[in-house]
Amino acid sequence: MAAMPRYRFTFLLFAGLEFISSDGQFRQVQVDDAVNDGVLQSKLLHNVSRPSRQPRWGHKGPGHVAARSNTSLGDCPAALGTFPFQECRDPNTAWTGSEKLIFLVSYAAFWLSICMIVYFWPRMSQLASRCTKRSRAATATTIDGIPRVGLLSEAGAELAGGLVDPCAGPMPPYPTERRLIELFEDRVKENPAAVALTVPGSTRPSKEITYGALNAAIIEVTDALLSCGITRGSVVALVLDRSVAQVVAVFGVLKAGAAFLPVDNDAPFARKQFLLLESESSALIAAQGDQPAVELASEVGLNFIALPTDGSLSTIQIQRLAGMRANSLVRQPSSPGGGIVSTGPVERIRPEASDMALLIYTSGTTGSPKGIVYDHQHLMHGVHFFATHCKMNSSSVGLLKSPYFWAIIEWEMFPALTLGGKLVVASASGHKSPDYLANTIAAEEVSVLMITPQVLDLVLDVHEAQGNARPLRSLKHIVTVGEPLTSALANRTVRMGRGLEAQLHNFYGASESSCTVYTVPKEGVDLSAFPTKAPAGLPQPHSKVYVMKVEELGGGAPPLLTPVSAGGEAGEICFGGVLAACYWKHDELTSQKWIDTQEYGRLYMTGDRGRWHHGVLEVVGRVDRQVKIRGVRVEPEEVEAVLKKFSAPVVEDLAALSSVDIEMELAAEGIPARNALKEVAVVASQEPSELVAFVSIREGVGQVTSEALRAHCQANLTPSYVPKFIVILEDLPKLPNGKPNLRELSSMASEHVVEEGEMVMDSLGQMKKLSKWAVFENAVIHRCYAWWMIGVLTDHYMRCAIDQDENTQFYPFCTTLARSSVKPWAEIIIRSIGNDQDLFGFIMLGAYQDSRPAIPGGPAKVNLGLKDLFVFVIYVAMALPIAQGMHLVFGSWAWPIDWGSHGAPTNEWDYNYMEVNSYTSDHRWYLAMVLSARVYLEIMEKFRAPAWLQGALATIPCFIDPPEGHEYAFDVCEDFNAGHPNDIPMYVRFTFSWMFRNFGTGCAVYWKWVSWYLAFYVWCFHFLRPAVARAEKLLPKGPTWAAAALGLSMMIGVLMAMFHYPNNVLENGTGLEWAWLEIGVDIIQPSLFVLGMTYFPLDLSWWGNTTLGCYVFHFYFRDTVANAVMSVNHDLAWDPTGMVTVLFVFGICLAFTSILGPAGHYLLLSPTLLYQRLKRLAAARRAREVRPVVACSVA
Repeated sequence: MAAMPRYRFTFLLFAGLEFISSDGQFRQVQVDDAVNDGVLQSKLLHNVSRPSRQPRWGHKGPGHVAARSNTSLGDCPAALGTFPFQECRDPNTAWTGSEKLIFLVSYAAFWLSICMIVYFWPRMSQLASRCTKRSRAATATTIDGIPRVGLLSEAGAELAGGLVDPCAGPMPPYPTERRLIELFEDRVKENPAAVALTVPGSTRPSKEITYGALNAAIIEVTDALLSCGITRGSVVALVLDRSVAQVVAVFGVLKAGAAFLPVDNDAPFARKQFLLLESESSALIAAQGDQPAVELASEVGLNFIALPTDGSLSTIQIQRLAGMRANSLVRQPSSPGGGIVSTGPVERIRPEASDMALLIYTSGTTGSPKGIVYDHQHLMHGVHFFATHCKMNSSSVGLLKSPYFWAIIEWEMFPALTLGGKLVVASASGHKSPDYLANTIAAEEVSVLMITPQVLDLVLDVHEAQGNARPLRSLKHIVTVGEPLTSALANRTVRMGRGLEAQLHNFYGASESSCTVYTVPKEGVDLSAFPTKAPAGLPQPHSKVYVMKVEELGGGAPPLLTPVSAGGEAGEICFGGVLAACYWKHDELTSQKWIDTQEYGRLYMTGDRGRWHHGVLEVVGRVDRQVKIRGVRVEPEEVEAVLKKFSAPVVEDLAALSSVDIEMELAAEGIPARNALKEVAVVASQEPSELVAFVSIREGVGQVTSEALRAHCQANLTPSYVPKFIVILEDLPKLPNGKPNLRELSSMASEHVVEEGEMVMDSLGQMKKLSKWAVFENAVIHRCYAWWMIGVLTDHYMRCAIDQDENTQFYPFCTTLARSSVKPWAEIIIRSIGNDQDLFGFIMLGAYQDSRPAIPGGPAKVNLGLKDLFVFVIYVAMALPIAQGMHLVFGSWAWPIDWGSHGAPTNEWDYNYMEVNSYTSDHRWYLAMVLSARVYLEIMEKFRAPAWLQGALATIPCFIDPPEGHEYAFDVCEDFNAGHPNDIPMYVRFTFSWMFRNFGTGCAVYWKWVSWYLAFYVWCFHFLRPAVARAEKLLPKGPTWAAAALGLSMMIGVLMAMFHYPNNVLENGTGLEWAWLEIGVDIIQPSLFVLGMTYFPLDLSWWGNTTLGCYVFHFYFRDTVANAVMSVNHDLAWDPTGMVTVLFVFGICLAFTSILGPAGHYLLLSPTLLYQRLKRLAAARRAREVRPVVACSVA
């Protein structure tokens, strides 16, 4: 063959594959053992001065001009006879029209069956679930004396012959005459060496405390209390973080016969002071070194006891006062106000069952918190039947992780220790970290976990993320409390698998009452009966629950309570049986909430609305404004009362103030102030609930900020009550009667809360705080990216519409599969996976992600920055040195195969390589296009150009032809090759080739076909998100519709692959009469695919979030994979369906996107990840060097 200039890249296709060896010589590799005549035919395929078309991500080489071939290619025409494939044939002509019709009908039937399965599967599952429940209900009604809750439907109750009364729990015996401390002492006597408490260590082994050692510490506290005159009926306040000392203090107070009052250590000083005074506490117990607690005790005038946090003996510090408060539920006549009574040490008096054991404060509608009195019977009842329901015994391991000022502390602190089990004491802030909780459960083999649904959802995420570690495998029972359990979360939990086999129980009740329990069946909640929330279940033993109509009689008389009629009518939920005693020092409020009835006994009115549905209690709302925030009961009126007390100066005095804490400066400067807020309304957002305060400012009042209002709340409310958001409005929305429109405000609150998100790592390794809607968007986008990357790989590895004939016309099929051993429909399916849908899909969703506003409905911002610089560095490195590094590590596996007579450069670092760098990295054009588009958008943003003008200006270059009829412009390399070597230095040509790609003759800066994609990106950046928002309101929703959209997208892909392939309008400007079809399908097909992914049940974030690595590294293996597939094709000819070939190709691509691609991805991100790791280590080191300061934070 005649010699040719070096810069002209010529392809010669052989009957066998030719690899370039390490010494630059050719070595032949037979693709098929059956060579017809043993003679290698060769023919010059094409001789072009610009590179051939490259696959989708980078499928355009510089300056290619090709049109769809109009020539009938036949089975093996002359052009195809020069293939490097034996038994070559055109897949398009290898089957008849009737075979194509059968294939299309079969393919459509397949996707139709998918839609039918999606539609009928939940209905069949629900039907099977009902049958299972009825069969179980007919055989038994109790398990170990506990109602089989969650298994009875209305029909099931009838089958059971009415054996289960849904209103009343069973009446098994329990130790009503014993006290919890006595049960604990029994365990001490039985086995004092058994481990009672375990304190996990982050950097050291866990610390274990035996029953004997714990009892000794409790006795010391009891003796200290008795020495201060604390006895039966006294109230002892505890101001302690979670620790061993907290457990010791609680048991020590109970042993002394007194009642304990848990106080939030993070609450403001004024809040603590109010609780101590209102409760008439006799003593305060705090941790050693807690100086604010010492000052609090001195301010209020209480005995003070300081405990070591680790429960050590003989180090208890006691500060006695001359006087002490000795109060009880039955006030002594000599001290009607609970005043100071001088007395010395006292003997321990065993409390009665009706004596107070716990005084716990909750939010109050009057603007002040109210105390709930737990007597010993109520406390014993709750502890005993919680342990019974969870089948706890001496081998059980509980986890103490909830704040002890929540009423649910009775279920965490006491059951394990009264049965001889082990209690794991989590760190003071451990309940805030799902990772810490999951790891602690795994390390300590916790068997019973009580948790709020929100936190459970996060802990399940950790369990899934840790894979084979299975941190929750030790759990036997999970109890959700504090807020509604969604049916979706309940079903996710019981169907989780992966080592999680725990029973899930949903406890419902008020702090003032006992509970109902719903045990979620293994098959999950029946979504036809309870589509959104799991039911509340049936009452505990010795408890009663009624759904009542409430009729106010007036005149101070208690309301008339009558049960609702059958048929699911809603009413107020009222509890009977074992109840709390009363509200502390609030007799009128007690009489309003506890109602004595002749027929049903003493009932507590919860304020919740409920109904009997399918044989169990279902909570449907509230009759008042009370809300629950992460398990904490909050009365909005209390928060409103605090906000209404906020003071601010008049306008003329505003200049005298400077700090955020306006109220302190008012007092210090003597400036007159007035109530600053005209209107206040506190509401909760939709579940998961957050507290949001809306306020309006009085006229004449100086500037009031949300920060100042939040500081005021933090100074007067416990952290759990501080609103998440404080929104200042000119006026609050009103009802016709002039009152605030709470429903509209609640909707506004949900919009504000949605702005709050979670920290996630993006595809470039950066941690971002994304809102909940943005997290969902990311999940859908990751699913699309994962599939489209498979399409990119199939396009490249199967060489779909890449190779050209002698007329520079692209073969309209995948040449890797153009063999008689490959069924033509198999090639069609693989061809359809790629095509142009992946390219347009990536552009559309890339622009959609980049246009995400900081808040919903906000403007799109480009925010050009370091991540763009990072992408640019990767773009440049893809040509050099990544290609060279891959060749060094993987050898010829990661280096292109030269199909022709021109060998690869022997020196991979000089201009010999750079002149043809597109051979290894031509696919990087996509990164250049996106970067160019973002720079353009940033410039337009600086000039404040309207969106339509930005799109129009970006589109203009698409219609301007470069000079001399080229598709490119500004090509210094071509100028050199045209005969001006002295005018263009080597380093200039090297740099331009490195920056703008080169394939032998050109390193042009501008390409007309790229400008089309850039313009499309700009239009999508500005208008795709608004279009999606409008379409979302019109399009049908649901899994079935998503499956239909997915099937339609795949069907369009097959039709385009069969009848219009490849697309040429945007690529080379030919076939303009088909522009409407190609552009329309390129937009509609990926859009339908996105809709299909909205309900796809799998998490594909691993694949979707690592597409950058797959994109960068896959191209180096392109020819090796193509060779491997061609080598296997003949061996798969036995399969008459052709599906094995499809699965084989898909499996290769999936393996790359699962292993090699992600490995390369994190290799690229390693500098970023290392930097972040070093920052975290430095922050942790600083935290160890500086003593942490407890601060009030927004809950």
